[in-house]
Amino acid sequence: MSYQHEHIPYYDPLDGYSRIASIFSQYHKQLTKRDGNAIRQYLPRTVKGLSVLDLWWGDGRRAKQLATAWVEKRTIIDGTQGLLDRAPWRTETICSNLLNPLPIADASYDLILCTFVVLHLEWLENLMVEARRCIKPWWRMLMVHHHERRPFVHDTWVEQFKIKTWHWPWNQITEALEEASREVDCFDVDNETKIFCCFPR
Repeated sequence: MSYQHEHIPYYDPLDGYSRIASIFSQYHKQLTKRDGNAIRQYLPRTVKGLSVLDLWWGDGRRAKQLATAWVEKRTIIDGTQGLLDRAPWRTETICSNLLNPLPIADASYDLILCTFVVLHLEWLENLMVEARRCIKPWWRMLMVHHHERRPFVHDTWVEQFKIKTWHWPWNQITEALEEASREVDCFDVDNETKIFCCFPR
């Protein structure tokens, strides 16, 4: 799992993560430790029966963070069916690359989680439109973005490849969120990670 390779093939995120679905938990440790612990601070904890839309399920490691909230309904979305197949409990799953409208009714969710998603998207507009459409009035979206300075590299004796990412500047992410929200609060987790707490219009 080295980052020191330059001349190996690139795959798009859907293809790349499909290839490592069974070992995804070995990667992106910040989702479990640093980012995951920070998310807990901004989850609603006093409202029972929350409906949650998780935009980019990964391997489900954020379930422990959600355990601090009163979640009644949860829908998980990921572009990789191999990761959705590993969901350990009964919940609605949708396989989507977030480029097209989701098969979800308007104003269906109290909370939208959007973690480790933006760097896998070439365009932000569809994400913002769908998040704004699916969330209930006066509720919130939590977006966690980690600015990766190096490309993701899968490196084993069997194969080597990189996964393509898009490096969105902080100001562009902020501007896109502000355009879709009536209020955006930004919190620094560290020098490379921010949490955006958004209240859509």
